[in-house]
Amino acid sequence: MVNPNRIDLQAEPQEGEFRRIKGIAQATEQALHVAGILTFNKLASLTPDEIAEALPGQVGVKERAVRQDWKGEAAKFAHRLSETSKTEDVEEDTQDPSDGKHYESFKVSLLLHDNRNVKRTDVEWVRTSTKDHWSGWEPDRLTAWIAEKAELALDEIASPKLPTHAVSPNNNSGVLKITNFQVIGPASKKPKKVLLDGAPFELRLDLDFSETDIPANSVLCFRCDIKIRKLHNWEQMHMGAVFGNINTDDPTIMTGLLSGLPTGIYHLQAAIVVGPIKATDTNRKELDAISEGLLVRVLESQPELT
Repeated sequence: MVNPNRIDLQAEPQEGEFRRIKGIAQATEQALHVAGILTFNKLASLTPDEIAEALPGQVGVKERAVRQDWKGEAAKFAHRLSETSKTEDVEEDTQDPSDGKHYESFKVSLLLHDNRNVKRTDVEWVRTSTKDHWSGWEPDRLTAWIAEKAELALDEIASPKLPTHAVSPNNNSGVLKITNFQVIGPASKKPKKVLLDGAPFELRLDLDFSETDIPANSVLCFRCDIKIRKLHNWEQMHMGAVFGNINTDDPTIMTGLLSGLPTGIYHLQAAIVVGPIKATDTNRKELDAISEGLLVRVLESQPELT
């Protein structure tokens, strides 16, 4: 007759099956469960003294934990379960189910100081074993890294929170706003969220002078500085500056063609300064505004662009 309480040592281990460790009988396993020790990882984290404290009714448990190396054996089973789980995740990630849904799995590990501040962040894309790391805790960078690897739709990615406008401290001419910021494809002249590797593009910015005291049909000079960051590492690049004149009744700036970008997801930002054309025109103060920023994806090959 088969003993229903006996563990099949040939089968794959399950969490809490401490009887696989020499020196742990069924009664001790049950006592460990009652004490809240339910996983091999938890058991492996305890010293023999801590195990003995958790099992006050077990005679000689400390000596057995030392002699049979419960801590080390538990760590081996924890590692084995972790590797099995990783394999299952990879197999699941590479499936192509008929409903078009699939999982992407990522691992995030944090190296902490004693004060619980993050010293280093380590990330891994399980399906490809792609890894990266950086100092400290950067939630925007973590989100961007996962979004880029999983090729999330841009609408799913939160842009960093930036001001829509910034007014110089000594400005008494009101508030200049940027109401529209778009990437324009060179051929279609339509707004784009996706570009091709190396393809040039333009930026369009629409300004709003309604909250300024600048008269209608005024001509001003402007400077537009364009900055760009690659989302996965937040490295900043300066794409250059555009100069020109703008009329308050036709407040649109087109940057002209800008150099194409390598593949990846990018965050674009523009800073605008407008002011009087004549330096002697002291009645008009300089105004400045910073775009909220936008995301654009650059792909290697020809996609169906949106």
